[in-house]
Amino acid sequence: MNDNFNHMIKETGKSIYKISQESGIPYTTLNELVNEKKNINHTSAETVYKLCLYLKCDMSDILNDVIFLENGKGTYLGYHYQWKKADQGIELHITDNNKDLTLLTLKTMCTDLYDCYMKQVPEMMIENYDEEKREWEGLL
Repeated sequence: MNDNFNHMIKETGKSIYKISQESGIPYTTLNELVNEKKNINHTSAETVYKLCLYLKCDMSDILNDVIFLENGKGTYLGYHYQWKKADQGIELHITDNNKDLTLLTLKTMCTDLYDCYMKQVPEMMIENYDEEKREWEGLL
């Protein structure tokens, strides 16, 4: 958790006390983030904004990657799909005949491809699943 943030902090070569003094972000907040007692994605927008200004980076450089897809959902070819958080990252689930099936697990993602992950990836995976399912049904 907070790997991106911790990497950026280490690159400064400064202590969190020094960063707190220079950025105006409370030491306790930085300490909780560095020690992973608090998920940076659940930090206030103001704190994330200040961190980005201080570290001269974009939000995507310090936020945790896979959370962006969590609970993204839709329907395609009659299948309901949803992205769900998992221990390994995030998973693409579909419902078929009242069964929850996992089609894909992502350990990380490129935030620049958010739109692709939300629509194109699920559609491609569902098309492959549906085609394979129809082939098996044809054999039975």
